[in-house]
Amino acid sequence: YIPYKVFPWYGYKMPETQVRDVWLTTVEVAKIRDASFKQKNRRLARDIFMLSYYLGGINMGDMLKIDFNVCRKRIVYKRSKTEHREKVNKYVEFDMPDEALEIIDRYKQPNGLLFKSSNQRDNGFHQVLDYNMKRIAAELGIKRLIFYSARKSFAQHALDIGVEQSTIDFILGHKLDTK
Repeated sequence: YIPYKVFPWYGYKMPETQVRDVWLTTVEVAKIRDASFKQKNRRLARDIFMLSYYLGGINMGDMLKIDFNVCRKRIVYKRSKTEHREKVNKYVEFDMPDEALEIIDRYKQPNGLLFKSSNQRDNGFHQVLDYNMKRIAAELGIKRLIFYSARKSFAQHALDIGVEQSTIDFILGHKLDTK
């Protein structure tokens, strides 16, 4: 043991944890959904954002890997972020809403993917999406809009309408409590 006359962390203040408060109100999501954009990239950004929202806040990497020829009415996938963690629910699985199917049909390639390859995001897609999400937010008067807002908004809205937390966790691909 080492005795200290003065505590080594004396005067140090722990930084406050930043809450990732990026969820949108239902009014803001509706504004995005209903917006009409002349620019092709704005329409694409809006559609991909809304598709994530309709598909339970699915992340970009997982969305770009799904073969929508196979997953037609029901989505089934392993969440890549947590696929190697021990959990009861190995797959995320639920019926797709019609709104999602309309967007999928607009962008789906013959190979079933939304774009020609699942590596589309490596070709600057993410930057184009981020840039256009910022422009959409500015045009619609939304304070902060990032792709992750679709996931956070889905979860918050589901909770607000009374969906059980365990159901929301399942759709989000979280580890389910087995108790």
